[in-house]
Amino acid sequence: MVCPVEHSRAAPNEPARVLIVEDERVARQALGSLLSTCGYRVELAASAEEAIELLQRRLPPDVVLLDVDLPGMNGLELLSRLSSLAPDVVPILVTGADRDVVQPAADRGIGYVRKPVDINNLLCLMDRSLGRS
Repeated sequence: MVCPVEHSRAAPNEPARVLIVEDERVARQALGSLLSTCGYRVELAASAEEAIELLQRRLPPDVVLLDVDLPGMNGLELLSRLSSLAPDVVPILVTGADRDVVQPAADRGIGYVRKPVDINNLLCLMDRSLGRS
């Protein structure tokens, strides 16, 4: 896997921490591998509930990539809890759902990408969200 040069996190500053919340194992691992290759420090969670446990036990990430359509608590429900769990985290929704599902969050300034994820678009969105572009 090759990370686009302009997005490489091989800078002298500390790499951004990303929590990926995705119930589909292959998608979660693939996205995690891609972002790790790009220099991000990645943690993976298979559910919103697992993500909450990680957020309560560890240093909060810089970015949380949230699958909208999760079993149990969905990504939008987790999004509403993030402000109390990790108020400084940048949430980005990942969805295969119609735009109207994420539009209320997008209207509040929450970024989102559609599945299948275009890694370059995701990296650009992450850079903008983290103030790195």
